[in-house]
Amino acid sequence: MQEVKEPIKMSGRPNIKITESVEYLQIILKKPTRILAYNKVQMLYLFQSKQVSNVREVAAFLGKGEATIHRWLFQYKQGGLENLLKNLFCFWSAKKFLS
Repeated sequence: MQEVKEPIKMSGRPNIKITESVEYLQIILKKPTRILAYNKVQMLYLFQSKQVSNVREVAAFLGKGEATIHRWLFQYKQGGLENLLKNLFCFWSAKKFLS
């Protein structure tokens, strides 16, 4: 008989340290931007301000799938805010958006 493994929890609290402050994320959210970039920054803001406690809550709030939120968190973990936003812009860089 095979051993039954416990399923992986996909909707738990991400094990990622968000380095940007709530205040800094609020400033970025006030800048005009594309909706996808806004959603990605808003995700970080919701976690950092403790308005949501897990991936399922932020996915429901943003109207996105849990897999999408996990992908965004992975992008953030790999290279921070710049990496999270880098593939959003055709003609200008994420650095310009963040300055």
